[in-house]
Parts: sequence; structure tokens; C-alpha cells
Amino acid sequence: MAGEIAETDEKRFPDLSKSEKNLVVEVYAPWCGPCKMLAPIMEAIAVQFDGKCTFVKLNGDVNDKLIEAWHIRGYPTLLFFKNGKEVGREVGFTRKEKLVEVIGKYFLTD
Repeated sequence: MAGEIAETDEKRFPDLSKSEKNLVVEVYAPWCGPCKMLAPIMEAIAVQFDGKCTFVKLNGDVNDKLIEAWHIRGYPTLLFFKNGKEVGREVGFTRKEKLVEVIGKYFLTD
């Protein structure tokens, strides 16, 4: 369903990153206030970019290997992957307008 952001984990992410051309990963923690503020914004953006990008979320508290590999130091962190490679990231709460701009930059221009 558009707007719903599926949960991923360390086991599923490698296959997901290979199969999706444009991927946005929302790294969060359940206790994180800014993460809770960002969640409805991400759901709205997922609707706006439905069919252009895939959106997933990853609980940083239970996926230590990816958090370490990605050098995540704070929540929320948004990672942008194009063709399986990280092309950018946003750390901390980010306004919707800024996220729309960033997604457009990474995924909608060639």
C-alpha cells in the first residue's frame, strides 16, 4: 500500500539493495523523538514518490552490523542508495521540503 514503509533488517537488506534501483533507508530507534516526528513525513513522501523510489525503515537498535558498516552515529539517518550504492545521507530531523529536494537530486535527474 502506498505510504506504508516496510521494515527491513540485516538479513533482507542485501537482496533488497540489489533489486531496487532507487532506495531510501530510514534508520531509526523506537525511543528517538526526532524519528517519531519524521515518520509521518516519510510516509507522505513515500506516497509522493510511489513508483519512483522504494522506502524502507531499519531499527538501528537491533541491526548492529549494518549500523557499524554504515557508520551511523545518530538517529534518524536517511540513506539514499542508487543501483545498490550509497549516494547520500541526511542525519537528524529533516523538513519535508528538503527531503523532496534531496530525493529529486539523487533519483530524478541523470
